Amino acid sequence: MNELQETLNILLHYDNIISGRTNFCKRNIDFNISDFIQNKLSKIENYNPNIYIKNDPILAKISRECADLKITLHSYLCLNIIDIFSFNDEYNKYFVENRFNDENIKLRIRNVKTKNKNIRKKLDWKKLERFRNQILAHNLRDNENRLSVKVLKEITQFLSNLKSGIEFSEVILEMFDNIKFEFEKEITESQYALIDVIKKLN
Repeated sequence: MNELQETLNILLHYDNIISGRTNFCKRNIDFNISDFIQNKLSKIENYNPNIYIKNDPILAKISRECADLKITLHSYLCLNIIDIFSFNDEYNKYFVENRFNDENIKLRIRNVKTKNKNIRKKLDWKKLERFRNQILAHNLRDNENRLSVKVLKEITQFLSNLKSGIEFSEVILEMFDNIKFEFEKEITESQYALIDVIKKLN
C-alpha cells in the first residue's frame, strides 16, 4: 500500500464513522424527552398514564430507553468532535502536495484544498479545540490547571442543540465529498490494497 492509499484509507475511515453518527443524530433531531415518553406510552394497549402505579415497570423501562438515547446522542456529538481533529490532522499533515512527487497528484490535491478552504471556515476550530482538549480528551482542567467551568458550560449548551452538532460534523463530510470526487478511483484502489494487507496478516 502506497502513501496516498494509506492517507485515503484513513480519511475514509473518519468520514465513515462521523457520517454514521451524524446520520443517527439527524434521525433523532427532534428528540424531546416528554414527547418520547408520551409517544411510547401511546403505543401500549390499555395503558392509562393517569393511574398512579408505584415503581411502574413500564414507565421505568421507557425512562431508561429515553435516558439511553439522550446519552447516545450526546456521546456521538462528543466522539465526532474528537474524530474531526483526527481527520484534520491527517488532512493537514499527510494529504499535502509536498509529500508526493507526482505532479498530477500534487495538482489534484491542490484543487481539493482550494475547494475545501471556505468549507473549513464554517467550523469554529478554537471552540472545538477547547471542547476536545479541556473536556473530551483530557482532564477537565484549563491552562491554569483549574476546573474548566466555562468550557464545561459551553459544551453542555452545545450538546443540548443537536442541530449545531450536526452542522459541525457535516463540514468534515462536505470536505471529504470533494476528496472523494477527485480521488474516487484511488479510494476504491486503496480499499482493495487494505484488504490485501489485512489478508496477509491472517
